[in-house]
Amino acid sequence: MRQMQDAGIAIVADSASDIPQELVERHRIAVLPLKVVYGDRAYVDGVEISPQEVYSRFPKEIPTTSAPNVQEALDLLRRLQRQGVRRVIGVCVSSHISASYSALSTALAECRDLEGYVLDSKGISLSSGLCALWAAEKLESGVPYEEVVAGLAGKAAHASPYFYMDSMEYLVKGGRISAAAGMVGSLLGIKPIITCSSEGTYVVAAKPRGTRKSLEKLLELVVERAGSGPAWLALESGAGDPEQLAWMRRELHSRLPKATLLIEKQITATMAVHTGPGLIGVSVLNEL
Repeated sequence: MRQMQDAGIAIVADSASDIPQELVERHRIAVLPLKVVYGDRAYVDGVEISPQEVYSRFPKEIPTTSAPNVQEALDLLRRLQRQGVRRVIGVCVSSHISASYSALSTALAECRDLEGYVLDSKGISLSSGLCALWAAEKLESGVPYEEVVAGLAGKAAHASPYFYMDSMEYLVKGGRISAAAGMVGSLLGIKPIITCSSEGTYVVAAKPRGTRKSLEKLLELVVERAGSGPAWLALESGAGDPEQLAWMRRELHSRLPKATLLIEKQITATMAVHTGPGLIGVSVLNEL
């Protein structure tokens, strides 16, 4: 029987880690939100704005995103302390992509009576979120805090995101790739597969031409990464073709029978800003 997580330990994940609300509540994960910014108005990710709202304002309005600041991270940690938390495990998306890791690490260092560890997952979206869920599962299984932290330190190496994007336009406008790369991709009909390097930067894993070839390549990369053993998968989408999503779901079940499709959801608003509406993504966590 699964135990309840020790009330004195809290897991904190930034909203860009994209953990579904149901799992946030089930595992009592504290979420440090990013923001979506339109002009002088900032909207709290997942609270004040949804991905559908972001998509509905494309392409006329393309917002920016902002990471939580140190004070916001401090406020969250102090609230947890008032609730009896003594130790914290933090998980954030790549520090090369967001400053949430820096904000949470700095805030934790200022809370001298709070023990903690923050993981720079070197990933994006649910490749980071799956690491946080792995930590929650271990704690609930009775694994001591110190062992969970020790295992989590290497867990990022086993977590990988792969995203099919219908266009490079939004990565270019968000400053994630160069305008030259985006222009070449558009002219050649390239539908890139984006992942993260071991350092946590965006890289193009493959450059197929055409939607079908790109989705097949995405599946190939996921199957290769997941391997033949147990793995967790997370399937995410933008506002694209539901038939493409259904095809990917079927193929994942067929090609990876030992893997668990743990999550299926629409991508969070802050990630929608940079990836655009035509997105299908699969994150993998193996070596469970």
